[in-house]
Amino acid sequence: MVGVAVNAAEITPAFEAYQVQTPLICPRLVDTSTNPLAHRFRTVLRHAADKGQNFAGKCAIAKWGCGTDCIEWAIIDLETGKVFFDQHHFDLMWIVGWETGVDDGYLIFRPNSTLLIAQGATNEHPKKVYRDFLRWTGNGLELLKSEVIYEDKNSVSAATPSQAMLPDRR
Repeated sequence: MVGVAVNAAEITPAFEAYQVQTPLICPRLVDTSTNPLAHRFRTVLRHAADKGQNFAGKCAIAKWGCGTDCIEWAIIDLETGKVFFDQHHFDLMWIVGWETGVDDGYLIFRPNSTLLIAQGATNEHPKKVYRDFLRWTGNGLELLKSEVIYEDKNSVSAATPSQAMLPDRR
């Protein structure tokens, strides 16, 4: 039998590979002291927690608008109330006219999987649309794979000076 080597970077992560049990968890109070941004967005975080678990077995993802074709989001651990904001994917933008031929949802996730797919342009890289496959570890997000699905070579950078100072991970 002849074996064929497969490059791990070419394998696209699937939700089924990151399944978890989805226990019935009663929403708990959001602990706004766990993150400085949590207090600022406390109302939308509490509403998301009240709706219950929608990600990784025991978490809720909260999403809210931050302008035209832009979202901000956070993960709430419904057992502890702890709130997590991902610094690389906090603001996701989608510009009208960017045709990528893919699902245009910013975040794709399942209640019974730790896999999260974030797609859109970030403030760090406003000219590129990325699809990042991330795994929730319970304490943060681990990047499994990143794809550039569109690059706009004609657009003007939209990053603000404070956002442009974030570390570049790509």
